[in-house]
Amino acid sequence: MAHNDATTFSLQSLGLTFDPNTLAGALELGGLFLAVGLVLHLIVGRLFGFLVAHDKDGRIDRLTAVFLKRMVQVLVWVFVATLYAKTVPALDRMGTALLASVSIGYGSDIDRARAVLLELARAHPLAEEVVGCPMTMLGGSSVDFTLRARCKDAGDAASLRHDLLEQIKKRFDAEGIEIPYARQNVVLHRPEKGSQRPRQEHEDRPQHKHDHPGQKSP
Repeated sequence: MAHNDATTFSLQSLGLTFDPNTLAGALELGGLFLAVGLVLHLIVGRLFGFLVAHDKDGRIDRLTAVFLKRMVQVLVWVFVATLYAKTVPALDRMGTALLASVSIGYGSDIDRARAVLLELARAHPLAEEVVGCPMTMLGGSSVDFTLRARCKDAGDAASLRHDLLEQIKKRFDAEGIEIPYARQNVVLHRPEKGSQRPRQEHEDRPQHKHDHPGQKSP
């Protein structure tokens, strides 16, 4: 691949002959990037220390300077790690795996839906490899699939995902494959007139003397 050739050439120009496509070469390259990151980390620390030490008028807030130094050092490591991942082909492909979940109805043909998803992914020019399309969930109103594919980089992965979602929607509409959406049924029950139980008369009727036990009637 052109990406690998360019990486090997740039490293050879520095007098390094290891190949990032192999495990040993990737480990050696990782050591090189680690050394570069440490050097940049120290340079940033020394630079901020120099600025603070030569601030005779106290214009630089010490807490702010420490915070900015830590932030720049973190950004340095993020940059080094990202560059390393882009240089090693195996890590670059791992980071650009496409995960697209697709919302079909229980009444739809599962095999036909999966065939359509795989067909669209394999036909797209940005998809370098289609990993698979397993069923991942039986939801309350849908059968969910996850389409997995790989492409060259993160930019292509985003473009591929957007294109596939649009193509899937159009193709499912043409094939009559249902894409369910959330629904909610609300049922209201109104009690009928006269359905309430009438109160018994004796509940409100006052008791008379002869109703009490132990008393005789006059």
